[in-house]
Amino acid sequence: MGLKIEAAFGRVGDEKEIEKEVQPSDCFENSYNSLVFFSIAYLDGTEFHDNEDGYCIDHLDIWICEKKLFSGKAGYLSDLESDEEIAEEIQNRINELYLEAAEMIEMINES
Repeated sequence: MGLKIEAAFGRVGDEKEIEKEVQPSDCFENSYNSLVFFSIAYLDGTEFHDNEDGYCIDHLDIWICEKKLFSGKAGYLSDLESDEEIAEEIQNRINELYLEAAEMIEMINES
């Protein structure tokens, strides 16, 4: 289809200061997440979308910190415990993105 799947590690969270990047030291701040982003792009690196803000993207959470009712904050690793579970979940995300991209290409070709 002329597309490739890209993956990158990332961090997200509440940015208290404008343009402040989320740092590893923020890992126990409420709403911090470490994750792997997946996206579809054309082979030349151009982002792939359906011309209506529909991008083929997904993510896999690795570490999450959130506020718990009455107990402060809690940070935890994803519930994927083995290499096999992680590999299976990554493959599932790739398969889902592939199907989504195929549907988007069909829609683009029909218009």
